[in-house]
Amino acid sequence: MTNFNQRLAGFFVLTALFWLSSNTYAANASENLQQLLQPMNALSGRFTQSLIDAEGETLQESEGQFWLQKPGKLNWHTQGPFEQLLITNDENLWLYDPDLEQVTVKNIDKTLEQSPVSILSGNIADFNLHYDIEQKAGADNRENFVLLPRANEALFEKLTLSFSNGIIESMQLLDSLGQVTNITLLATQLNPEIAAEQFVFSAPPGTDVLVDD
Repeated sequence: MTNFNQRLAGFFVLTALFWLSSNTYAANASENLQQLLQPMNALSGRFTQSLIDAEGETLQESEGQFWLQKPGKLNWHTQGPFEQLLITNDENLWLYDPDLEQVTVKNIDKTLEQSPVSILSGNIADFNLHYDIEQKAGADNRENFVLLPRANEALFEKLTLSFSNGIIESMQLLDSLGQVTNITLLATQLNPEIAAEQFVFSAPPGTDVLVDD
């Protein structure tokens, strides 16, 4: 997985939830996952995120705010320890680093080809052809869903989604290098009103704009 894709992995997982929630699946685990995701047209709140290597050492920790809206719109604002902003909408993805005064812009269609969650491509009708879904009961009435890609070339080995009281609470992404990305969502609001401007990025004056083809 390239460094750019490593930085985007957790963001794509979040965005994927909103594509996923508009489809029907045959298996019981998939149907139960759909029932939990179906009411989620939008989410906002705070997050904590950590990256842990295969030996269990914490490589990165961060926190910030997020806004999501179906389908596929995301504003993921990392506020510390280093500020970074990622925004996606129907056309583009922007990854902005204020310290470097640099923004990378990618066409959303080309970006999806590299994402660890291929359902972002929009071809979601075949979701069950590409992933096995397992449901596991967790502590304190939590529901956990484990997504296992069937393709050998997939960029992640396992994705675990955890729900509490019907709301997505945390995600864990295991990549092919044995690294684990943990994301915890806090103070989550279900279906808030979100301004359209949250999903559009305008580069500040003096920002270097890098177009990734």
